[in-house]
Amino acid sequence: AAYAGLHSIVEEIQDGHVSFAKNELLIIKVWLVILVVVISNLYACYVVFYTYVGVTKYFSFLVYIARACGMAAAILTSILYLSMARSTFKTLYRLLPRWSQWNFLTHCFDAHKDIHILAGKVLLVAGVLHTLAHCMGTAVGVVEHYPEELNQILGCANPEGVRGHSIKGVNFGFLVWPKCPLEEEYGYWDVIFKSTVGISGVLLCLILGCVGWTARAAYRKKRFDFFWYMHNVAIFSWPLVMFAHGSNGWLGVGFPLVVLAAGVPILLYTVDRLARATRY
Repeated sequence: AAYAGLHSIVEEIQDGHVSFAKNELLIIKVWLVILVVVISNLYACYVVFYTYVGVTKYFSFLVYIARACGMAAAILTSILYLSMARSTFKTLYRLLPRWSQWNFLTHCFDAHKDIHILAGKVLLVAGVLHTLAHCMGTAVGVVEHYPEELNQILGCANPEGVRGHSIKGVNFGFLVWPKCPLEEEYGYWDVIFKSTVGISGVLLCLILGCVGWTARAAYRKKRFDFFWYMHNVAIFSWPLVMFAHGSNGWLGVGFPLVVLAAGVPILLYTVDRLARATRY
């Protein structure tokens, strides 16, 4: 995901799209990618080496990639929604002092479209890596181990015994499928198509693929209306499906990451969207 983000920036430089006036935009993009990579890896280290010690014995080291890319997806989701909250930008723009040390932040506001596009590209790569890591690691691990073994490591089966499972007593029972602790063995395709985690993951891949396909410049020129409708469908469905995807609490902090990492930006965008709807 980091490579994809930096590669996108390098392409702009090679194509001559980055002028002296856009140097600050380039710096913003580089720091944005670095920030996402650092936070995502810190989270993955926290989960794999502190919270769920020994989890790699069940799901291989691919679980590290899955956790890092999962956090990256949540952070990038927050960036995508924040970059669409235009009223928030205008308010902050007025409130920030006109001092030179605030220039970098105001330039971030001005570059919201470029940041949105970059975040979308990196999110696509993070989503693909997250999916592959779970398909080749987590799903295989569930198939190869008995329920009794898996219940020793899954956070939802043993929340009190999992160190760092910081949010106690939260249970999204209506979304938990299969029941946790696990009671029976599952085949590979059962994990994907007979679980909330699997089905929501498939839906997220479909949403991401459709948005990525329709967002291509060539497609937008020919069928802009469809691109706009697809984006609006994704704007409202993506956070809900992300919430469902993280609601089972198999490996994590016991609460959907999308709420923790992107809850405030999504709320700001929602308020912004409602304000615009009532204004016009």
